[in-house]
Amino acid sequence: MNSLRLMTMTKTWSDNAWEDYLYWQTQDRKTLRAKDIMTELGEKAVEAAKQNGTWDAPETEPVSDELKEAFIKKLSAFFPAYNNFCNMPPSVQRTYTMRFLSFKTEDARQRDFEKIVDRLNKKLKPM
Repeated sequence: MNSLRLMTMTKTWSDNAWEDYLYWQTQDRKTLRAKDIMTELGEKAVEAAKQNGTWDAPETEPVSDELKEAFIKKLSAFFPAYNNFCNMPPSVQRTYTMRFLSFKTEDARQRDFEKIVDRLNKKLKPM
């Protein structure tokens, strides 16, 4: 009898990945095509994005200092999560802050905040 083994894949991002993502969101998306440096895989990704609606999605607004400070203030009551957060690169701090702010209801934010504190207690970067 054969058994199915499920494998997991860990995706790792550099500290600058979020900044790179935000930068390229602001650039003309046709630049790579115009310079003829788009790969076949890139072309497929563009087509998939056009089909699922993300190609024309509005740009993500950057996290303001006020929102980041409000998140830090809420987090400051939780040790060692707060210290671990403060020792992480700014790009990781923004990612955690944006994740927290992405939920529309306060109940959802609170549930996710508990998960964020748990990850920060373990010195883990965002998922």
